[in-house]
Amino acid sequence: MHSRISENVVTGMIRISGEVIPGWMDTEPCTGCGIARVYHEKYDTYFCYECNCWLEVLVAT
Repeated sequence: MHSRISENVVTGMIRISGEVIPGWMDTEPCTGCGIARVYHEKYDTYFCYECNCWLEVLVAT
């Protein structure tokens, strides 16, 4: 199932199936499905909207 996604580079917002988040689409693909990963500014990490998973693990120190 492919989600509908669009990026507004002027506002720095991504719309995924109607949800709007601060971030941008990356040029590097998800290693699981090959679709462009998305950077989520609020969480300061990348995720895949198709696989529905975070692509980086953040460790508190």
